[in-house]
Amino acid sequence: MRRGILTLLGVALLSGQALAVDTWEPYPKGPGTLEFYAVRYGHGAAADSLRGYATMLGPAWGLSPTAHAYLFTGISSGDDHRGGVDFLTLGLFRNFYEGRALKLDGWAQMSAFGPGLGLSARQFGLEYNLDLNRWGMFARTAWEWENEGVGDDGAALIGRRTLYTEGIYVQPSGRVQLLAELNQETLSGFDTLANESRTTSWAFGYNRVVSETTEMILEARTYEAPEGGERTWDFTLGAVTVW
Repeated sequence: MRRGILTLLGVALLSGQALAVDTWEPYPKGPGTLEFYAVRYGHGAAADSLRGYATMLGPAWGLSPTAHAYLFTGISSGDDHRGGVDFLTLGLFRNFYEGRALKLDGWAQMSAFGPGLGLSARQFGLEYNLDLNRWGMFARTAWEWENEGVGDDGAALIGRRTLYTEGIYVQPSGRVQLLAELNQETLSGFDTLANESRTTSWAFGYNRVVSETTEMILEARTYEAPEGGERTWDFTLGAVTVW
C-alpha cells in the first residue's frame, strides 16, 4: 500500500493551485475556492496493492491578493480492496514577486499520511515562472522532511527529499493550456529508501477553462521504473471552481 500512499502524498505536496501539471497562482480573497481530483493510480503494476483509485478534495482561502491557504484530504482504494483516508495537508502559498514576464512564488505545508495518518512530512518550496506570449516555462524546487516511523531506539526516522520540477507550456487559445514536465528527486537519510538521485516521472497535462468559474484539469503521468521494475501510469481528472 506504500505506493498508493506515496502517490496520494505526492498529490498533496504539489497542491498550490492544482494537483496536475500546472503553474500556480494565488486564489481570490475569501473562502471561495474548491479543488477536486479523481485518480487512477498504478496502471500497469502487476500487484493489486499497487493499483487503485483515489480522490482528493480541498478548499482554499484567499488571504490577500498575493496569498492563500489550503487544506486537502485524500481517500484511496486499492485493487486489493484496501485503503481509506491516506493523508491530510495544510499549507500556505504566496507570490513574492511578479514582473512583466518573471514570477516567483513559494509555499510551506505540513502533511499527515499513511495508516491512521501516523506518518508526517514538512515541505518548503519555490516556483519560478517565465511567462511569454502564448507559452512559458516553470521550475520548482522543494525541500521535504519525511517521518518514516520510529526506530528500535524509539527515535523518529527522518528522511530528507529534494524535489525538482522543470516544465513548459503552450497556450493555443485563451481557454486552453498544454503542459509537460519532468520530475526528479534526491533522497538521503531514509531507512527504507535508497539514498540516490533519480528521475521519478514525466507528466503531460491539458487544462481548459469551461466557464467563468471552473477549470478542468487532465493529466497523464508515467513513473520511471526502477531497475528490473515495471513502468506505471497515473491518470487524473480534476476541477478547480472559484465563486
